[in-house]
Amino acid sequence: MRKLKKHDDAVVGIISVILTIGLILSVTVMIKTSYLPQWLEQTEAAHMEEVSNQFAQLKYALDIQSVVEQKTAISSSITLGSKEIPIFGVGRTFGSLEILSDSCNLIVTNSTDTLNLSFATIKYSSENTYFVDQSYIYESGSLILSQSTSSILNGKPFLSVSDFTNVSFTVVNILGVDGKKSVSGYGTYAVYTEFLNSKNYEIINVTSITIITNYPNAWRTVFNSSTLKYSGMNYVIIDTDNGITVEFEESLGNLFLKVIDISAQLAPGWIE
Repeated sequence: MRKLKKHDDAVVGIISVILTIGLILSVTVMIKTSYLPQWLEQTEAAHMEEVSNQFAQLKYALDIQSVVEQKTAISSSITLGSKEIPIFGVGRTFGSLEILSDSCNLIVTNSTDTLNLSFATIKYSSENTYFVDQSYIYESGSLILSQSTSSILNGKPFLSVSDFTNVSFTVVNILGVDGKKSVSGYGTYAVYTEFLNSKNYEIINVTSITIITNYPNAWRTVFNSSTLKYSGMNYVIIDTDNGITVEFEESLGNLFLKVIDISAQLAPGWIE
């Protein structure tokens, strides 16, 4: 009887261990299938919000450099991805940041001539697993959020109207440095920017302004939300295959176009 009792105690102990292991596995599976995806989606959404704020700071820095026009370097930080969740070892996301040359064109036309200028953009692209992928773009003074096939405007360039017919338009052109135009991963990287120079154009009797861009919806908002809309000018915005065209029923008095060249470098280190 004593030996049988000891044997029963051993069986009860083994069963208890098996039940405990089963309970732990069940809880772990439940967390991974039910709670962890929501947690990861919230983490990725929070990271996208962080990038949005960082790009707003980047635009602010570029706006200041455009106004001051002094050769002072400014550093802005962009976080490419989010860290993994402790214990579970999952959830790390990645992203890329790059300077894309000649990705946007501005074409100004009057009755006798055409001015065609190309500009580079700074673009961040996410690689999320649960939250929708998004891109943040700084293009010619505009801050744009792109998602799938649509885009919205988060920050406007300087566009104003005076004397009802004269338009002032400031465009920022990003000049990337060879070897410092792209970076990818999940860490936080600096974007170094420095004012180079500015050029002024005066075009009379403008009949149309065309923006060749991958984000026509955002640029449509640029013109519809500017003082151009409330100036009394008669114009229409036409969608094209690769952007939008603003056509004026009566030609403008003058277009004062200012182009700001700003050097930009990505990743650690500074190259002269």
